[in-house]
Amino acid sequence: MISTTSPSKTPDVINFQQFLRDRANDCGASSPESIRDVFEQRYEPIADVVKNTLKEYRTALSHWDRIVGAVPVADVDGETIRMFRTELVADGTVRRTTANKYLRHLRRLFGVACRAGLISAVPTLSDLTDSWGFSKAEPLPKRELLTVDDVTKLWRGCSSATYPSCGGWMPPTPLLWRVVLVLQWTYGQRTEDCLRLRWDNVLWSDKRIRFRASKTGKLQGLPMTENVEAHLRSIYRQNSDRVFVGFNRPGGWSKKRQAWERGYYATWRSEIRDAAGLPDVDLKNFRQRVVTEYNAAFDSIKLGSWIAGHSVQGVSAQNYEQPTNAIREAINAAPVPACFSEIG
Repeated sequence: MISTTSPSKTPDVINFQQFLRDRANDCGASSPESIRDVFEQRYEPIADVVKNTLKEYRTALSHWDRIVGAVPVADVDGETIRMFRTELVADGTVRRTTANKYLRHLRRLFGVACRAGLISAVPTLSDLTDSWGFSKAEPLPKRELLTVDDVTKLWRGCSSATYPSCGGWMPPTPLLWRVVLVLQWTYGQRTEDCLRLRWDNVLWSDKRIRFRASKTGKLQGLPMTENVEAHLRSIYRQNSDRVFVGFNRPGGWSKKRQAWERGYYATWRSEIRDAAGLPDVDLKNFRQRVVTEYNAAFDSIKLGSWIAGHSVQGVSAQNYEQPTNAIREAINAAPVPACFSEIG
């Protein structure tokens, strides 16, 4: 194990990997397993987590490999963790909240290594706490809930959308985005769950949209209102098995190019919401509205939490897939913006 005594000179971030190699040379024989080996050989094969969580682990490990390298777990100490944490957020591309998530995943893997006897204890940054994370920043003020007026402006703003590029048999781009608005206003799905819907998720005869939530792996069945059904039929094409054809990449702001890279997030942020005059509206705000307003209006069945797939007391996993009559009636009674009458 590397000594936890700090070196006489703190190495620059640029020389971090050389710093680790120099310190490792002072160690005796140790387990050759790196933290990636621990993940691939001891954690991933038996992990009872959804694939998106495993994806987060792999992202965390990619950062670890980039910054630290394939250092044996027995050669990692608190100073190593501290240096990794510092460089992880150094260029500003990884926020502290995201870094904390990666650090939690990595710390869990070191726990696996400890239980396997590869290390005697999980490295710590301080004698006062086992946490590796940054202290939490003050929460940003939340935006007020979306209103019918807001969604009407966004509806008009969809006419400015240029992604995805549609032609031939594909539905027009503004039409696709307006159907996204209808689903988001009605259900507040996670963006990934909404945009990755396939036509076999749409059960026309049962008036239900059935899908597996990407974050939780839970099957959900959302009652399909008449308005939602009409909008979905307006974009149905036999040529594609995807509901929102062409929504293949998120896009985002490129610091290097100082320009937007095409994708659905980039289109929302740089085209639709700007055209609507609502630069502070994110897609997640639809989910917040659904949970808050539906719960307030239908408190007895916690409608908002049910639709969002959150844990609701007395609701088993299978009940998220099969909505009750009360759930169906409540969703059909929810307010529908007048602009949603413009179909096709």
